[in-house]
Amino acid sequence: MDRRAPAACAGTLNALLAVFALIAIGTRLGWPLPVLVGLLVLAHVALIGCWRERYSKRRLLACAALAGLIAMAAHPVAEDDFYRYQWDGWRTLSHGTPYGAAPAEFFGDESLPPAAQAALDGVNYPDTPTIYGPLLQALFATSWLLGENSLWPLRFLVLVLHLIALWQAMRYAPRRALALVALNPALFFFGFVNLHPDILLGWLLFFAIIAVRTSRVATAGALLGAAVATKISGLIVAPLLFATVGMGNALRAASTMLALLALCYAPFLALGDAAGLLAFGTQWTFNPGGFALLAGAFGSDAARPIAVALVLAFAAALALCAKRRYLARHAAALLIALLLLSPVVNAWYALWFLPLAALTRAATPWAMCAALSMTLLTHGELGREGDPFALLPWVAWVQWTTIALALAVDLVGWRQLRAGWPVLSPGRAAR
Repeated sequence: MDRRAPAACAGTLNALLAVFALIAIGTRLGWPLPVLVGLLVLAHVALIGCWRERYSKRRLLACAALAGLIAMAAHPVAEDDFYRYQWDGWRTLSHGTPYGAAPAEFFGDESLPPAAQAALDGVNYPDTPTIYGPLLQALFATSWLLGENSLWPLRFLVLVLHLIALWQAMRYAPRRALALVALNPALFFFGFVNLHPDILLGWLLFFAIIAVRTSRVATAGALLGAAVATKISGLIVAPLLFATVGMGNALRAASTMLALLALCYAPFLALGDAAGLLAFGTQWTFNPGGFALLAGAFGSDAARPIAVALVLAFAAALALCAKRRYLARHAAALLIALLLLSPVVNAWYALWFLPLAALTRAATPWAMCAALSMTLLTHGELGREGDPFALLPWVAWVQWTTIALALAVDLVGWRQLRAGWPVLSPGRAAR
């Protein structure tokens, strides 16, 4: 190898971390949104240069920790979901559950403590009950205990869980591939700066697949249950994983998954409320890809059941040909299809399949992370006239063209994608 390559790779890595620092500083100084998005896209370009970098376990963990600590100094950009996290955390601790009542029901309640009132004032869609699963609610409650309205507790908790998962993942996936996960700008910005803990769902699905591929069926079921208790979207992967283990083992895994779900939801069942999920699934639309084409052809009302049918048909087709060695690729493809046909596509949803990308050789996951990083460029955020939640037309065109090209590349090279990266034996070093 060219002697200059290691120095170039190290320089690229340092440049990537420097861009992260610039983004963190810019969020505090109120830099214009296009500048921050430009830095974010530049960071994705810099990430590619880290592919040839050689990482020891300690070095990769140190770089990932440094990226998370840099994010501690940032302020959320064009984001207010963290107010809902804080409100849910307070509700869990004060009322025993965040479910059963919309935040708007507490408007005018003079008994609220000042910290809870501050969170309530910032909650978006206050008429809609919470849509977050019980494991995330436990995280929000812990964060409230540590710092009430502070942002650092949740960032710190997610970072620690992420680093633990990354450390364990090094036993099974190449470190070079994991570096593209740990240092991904989408994870840095949307996961840590803007406080979307979706990476936890990605890691739970990662280890569920590893458990299936290493014949730990009960563990796989428990991890799937934890994934669904984190975000309901994880449920789409369950039939695919069960189809690879045989009928008896599938029943065992499903029983374990349901038992864990029952354990997580049991304290909240009496006060549960699905109104939030129903509103999310039937009313909201943002940055649609394939769904926009369906809506244009059949109308918005008909497009939703058609999109659901297409996703389920794709899931069934993958389950019919499911094999353990292809699980990561198929699960990532299924989650990508879910997003391509979803009426709501936020940038942080890419974190669902980001860890799985470390077990595949596909280009699409990385392309989606980069392309969806421009979702902040909406008419409302830039002060333009029109639908405030609509992206600038050229932004949507760039996004979906980039993703389509990556899909085309992967489809042309599907034979090379079939095996994916090997699942390494526990303890085996991976460069």
